[in-house]
Amino acid sequence: MAKSDFGSVSGWHNDRAMISNKNLRITLRKNALSGESGIVSATRIPDGSAYELDFDVRFHSQFDWSRGGKVGFGLGIGNRNTGCNVPLDGAGGTLRLMWYNDGNRVYFYPYVYHAGMAGPCGSNFGKLYPSSGSLEKGKWYKVHMYVKSNTGSNANGHVQIKINGETLIDQSIRWTTNDSKRLISNLSFHTFRGGSGDHWKSDVDSYIYYDNLSVRQIIQYILTATALVVLYFHCATFWDPRFTNETIAFLQLASRNASPQGNSLEVKTMRQGIEYLHHASNEKFYGTFKGTLEESTVKTNSTEIPITVYTPTDANKEKLGVYFHGGGWVIGSRKSHQTIVNTIADATKTIWISVEYRLAPEHKYPIWLDDCCDVTQYIIQNKTNFGVNETAKIGVAGDSAGGMIASSVARTVKNVDFQILIYAGLDITRETPSYNEFTHQMYVLTPELMDWLKEHAFETSQDLKDPRISALYNTSLQDVPPCLFIVAELDPLRDGSLEYQKLLEKAGVQTKLLLVKGVIHGYFSLPGIFPQAVAESINTIQDFMVSI
Repeated sequence: MAKSDFGSVSGWHNDRAMISNKNLRITLRKNALSGESGIVSATRIPDGSAYELDFDVRFHSQFDWSRGGKVGFGLGIGNRNTGCNVPLDGAGGTLRLMWYNDGNRVYFYPYVYHAGMAGPCGSNFGKLYPSSGSLEKGKWYKVHMYVKSNTGSNANGHVQIKINGETLIDQSIRWTTNDSKRLISNLSFHTFRGGSGDHWKSDVDSYIYYDNLSVRQIIQYILTATALVVLYFHCATFWDPRFTNETIAFLQLASRNASPQGNSLEVKTMRQGIEYLHHASNEKFYGTFKGTLEESTVKTNSTEIPITVYTPTDANKEKLGVYFHGGGWVIGSRKSHQTIVNTIADATKTIWISVEYRLAPEHKYPIWLDDCCDVTQYIIQNKTNFGVNETAKIGVAGDSAGGMIASSVARTVKNVDFQILIYAGLDITRETPSYNEFTHQMYVLTPELMDWLKEHAFETSQDLKDPRISALYNTSLQDVPPCLFIVAELDPLRDGSLEYQKLLEKAGVQTKLLLVKGVIHGYFSLPGIFPQAVAESINTIQDFMVSI
């Protein structure tokens, strides 16, 4: 189904393209090659340094393989060099896909034009799909492409193709040597037989079908001169139809107020960016807290951990909450999350303490988790110093990585009475259905970003399987305190929460779950952008805290 007009498209032949059973069907004419046999079309896309491309392709059950040909969609860089008679001048490149019949089997291979090719007719790098056996007629193949341009004459570009989830090619590349020609600017649609020479032809018409085309420009946005935040604008209008108006407004706001800035993730700029994002989004709430704020520290064996104590007017002295901010263990702070913590305190009439645990990569696991355990234990042992009664219940809460920390603290520290886990990362080792569904950049928390955070936060991949980190690895959960799960519907971390809730219920633990429809990871700490979603979540927190 077409979701937007691609604008001016060259090389389109209406007599060879039609809609058949909601798929795009391309006819490959008999006794013809190249553009005379099928489609050789192109459309201009916004200049960008990185793009993703997805489409589904199927060969008709009676398809004649002949020798082979070009299939599907591709991307062009600079002058889009292709064909065996073009200059190898480093001023352009292309990524396309071919099918090929070697007489024994049929397979896909990448067809790549780039600077420094060994020959004049493109490179396939010896990569074949499938690695054994043949392509099947009548079967759908899901193709994913990723292209990142290089800079100067450096080989710091990238090319990736996955087919049905299996990697065909994934490597660095030098697309161009002319920096003025480095940007991706063209979406191609090439479906035809050939090669050159009659042995590529077929004596019958054949059909190839397409569906689910998606083209996405990947951009890192800088929201001020120094404050970079990683957001991704989904080019054209490929929004998930489940998005709420608040989610769409957030992504549109990001795209309108940002400008492209590189492709690397730097800890310093990421930290600046998350602070700026929260400040710009929540500034209107500053000064509205109905109570007092007190800065203090908790001394541990190795350091002093800063905390902020939020005491609302007429605070309930029978409960106290300890909050751990999100940010993937690498970014975020008490300051970035001050609005949401004082909002919880106001709404629940409960004292809340926000913890400035030490961040990675300067302080990798287990330091940041030990900080949070030590602070929580100190608060439990000295609760009356924070304005509550000796019998007061002490709970923990957090969003994202902070939610993972809260769940671990609740299992580790004695006498924690309740926990509130907000789109928490409860198993960061497994690929759940939601992890695989929400990989596109419009969902913000991409696999690439998660990998970057994990690389900075943990010494080894084995740490990820530590039961203190991944809650689902715990086998004894009967002593875990009552738990409220707040889950974003369109979040790769969603299914980890759903599975952990089932485990707690099976162990006899009291649980409650709120699934917030149509929102993405990160909404909770941005009430200035997601007022309705945050209000729904806060109301649920109020009800939960009354019930425990």
